[in-house]
Amino acid sequence: MKKDELLEAFENGEDVLHFFDTKKAYRPALQKKRVALTLTQGMLSKVDAEAARRGVPRNEVITSYISTQLPV
Repeated sequence: MKKDELLEAFENGEDVLHFFDTKKAYRPALQKKRVALTLTQGMLSKVDAEAARRGVPRNEVITSYISTQLPV
């Protein structure tokens, strides 16, 4: 299929995903990277309390707080 035909099919709402090899596809902006974070004992206690209340790991609470403060 030629590029113009593929574009036309996509614009017409046809499923064109089968023309692509998605096995190696990735989204760089969503790749995770480990960072170190220093918190006071009081802050860590609050994070741990919130994590226990939600029933999730503390990392999830910290990630949630950060993501709500950063522009999308």
